[in-house]
Amino acid sequence: MLDCGPPVQWADVAGQGPLKAALEEELVWPLLRPPAYPGSPRPPRTVLLFGPRGAGKALLGRCLATQLGASLLRLRAASLAAPGAAEGARLLQAAFAAARCRPPAVLLISELDALLPTREDGAAAAGSLLAPLLACLDGGCGAGADGVLVVGTTSRPAALDEATRRRFVLRFYVALPDGTARGQILQRALAQQGCVLSDRELAALVQGTQGFSGGELGQLCQQAAAGAGLPGLQRPLSYKDLEAALAKVGPRATPKDLDSYVEWDKMYGFGH
Repeated sequence: MLDCGPPVQWADVAGQGPLKAALEEELVWPLLRPPAYPGSPRPPRTVLLFGPRGAGKALLGRCLATQLGASLLRLRAASLAAPGAAEGARLLQAAFAAARCRPPAVLLISELDALLPTREDGAAAAGSLLAPLLACLDGGCGAGADGVLVVGTTSRPAALDEATRRRFVLRFYVALPDGTARGQILQRALAQQGCVLSDRELAALVQGTQGFSGGELGQLCQQAAAGAGLPGLQRPLSYKDLEAALAKVGPRATPKDLDSYVEWDKMYGFGH
């Protein structure tokens, strides 16, 4: 569970300027400098990051741990659900206990919706990890757990019921990268492949990848390298390799999906 990867700074997250500013103002600063006088409101201890797959939700979770100087514990909800409800509940409780033992700690739960089948399906809900999750959130983020921040991520926010939404005090939409951010992501990924594009080629690639997530941009570069036979070839990746890869790699989020995220953000998001 313990993530010992390199620190992630705000600058490592391409674009997302308003979102990063809102996270810093509404979450990081209150946690680092909580009010000293009695009876003051407690800083938020739960945050939900929602948006398309590959948009950088987990990366932001890692960045929050770095900014807070906290240990990072990571869980994939799908992995918790796989062994069954009883074993999954034990693993979930162990994760919250481990976080409380390592303050300050950030507990990052990815694919949160995998724990939360819709309640219309009674059989699925009965065997899900919904009740254990809510119990852990109530116990692990209460007054005795001031050193723990729980970050949940989901690409299916509509699957979350009202009880779960209420327990995640802050809810932020992580949108797809804009053109400037796509350029930054591509330049970083291509630099690892030893590829340097001209300004004109980079601009064309940025235009051709509209609607791509950060993860999909990384897949595009990997596909280009695989299609070119790299790293066996002793030549850098070229723009033609990337053009060929664009025929095989495309964005998964549809305009309808993106509209649904915007609508959910209007209804339940923080409104950053």
